[in-house]
Amino acid sequence: MGTVDGTAVGRSQRRVSLEEGNIVIFPDNSRNYEETPVGNHRLSRDELMLSLASLPPIEPIHLSFFNKCVIASGHFLNDLCAALWFSYLLLYLQFVVGFNDENETPGTSGSNDSKYAAALLLIGQLIDGVATPLVGYEVDHSNIWPRNYGRCKSWHLWGSVMVLTSFPFIFSPIIGGTEKTASWVKLLYYAPFIGIFQIGWASVQVSHLALIPKMHPDELIRTELFSIRYCFTVIANMTIFIMTWLKLKIDELNAKGKACRVDTDDAYTFMV
Repeated sequence: MGTVDGTAVGRSQRRVSLEEGNIVIFPDNSRNYEETPVGNHRLSRDELMLSLASLPPIEPIHLSFFNKCVIASGHFLNDLCAALWFSYLLLYLQFVVGFNDENETPGTSGSNDSKYAAALLLIGQLIDGVATPLVGYEVDHSNIWPRNYGRCKSWHLWGSVMVLTSFPFIFSPIIGGTEKTASWVKLLYYAPFIGIFQIGWASVQVSHLALIPKMHPDELIRTELFSIRYCFTVIANMTIFIMTWLKLKIDELNAKGKACRVDTDDAYTFMV
């Protein structure tokens, strides 16, 4: 900090003016350079800029590539879950959980259980659509953790806990369930876990998007962070596709002349 006629002047690389003894920092494109009073003295623009020039320069914030990757990877868990959710949820619900129409009696209208699988996916997307703007508002106005931890980090941590504790149950068999468990019971079992997951997913997404711009004042660095974040999204999708390809052993099924399909025996594979 420096002083001009007893008035504190902070370090800044922006254009500065003084008004009623207080520092007023204008944007770089501001044209307000009129002389302003400081107590009983009128300080001109040239005097002010000369005083600011005498202050030590601001040290630039340096982020190593490792630090950038750590910051940008804050959404990696969400990306893994999203890839599994959009690509394999319906497949899992129909052929592993049993929401399908293959057990219907010939000559009858059938149970049409596939609608329950679609309903669970729809419920998840509706909850996500409602939770995202609400979480965005709360991230700006409330802190669910100690104040010194920060609003964005608090919501990011809380959302990560919700995702980690709910998502494994979505891709796991019903606890205590059997093949004869009614479809509506399965629907009621999975729906709460899907709701918790979607709220947690929205919390991580919104808080991480709000956190990245605060990591560095340079717009180019912020753009680089978002680019690295997208790279992690691509890596997450590739990871899910490669893992499911390896775990489901599609090549072995083809080699034996069997159809490529998923059934209840693959429940453990999805859990892993």
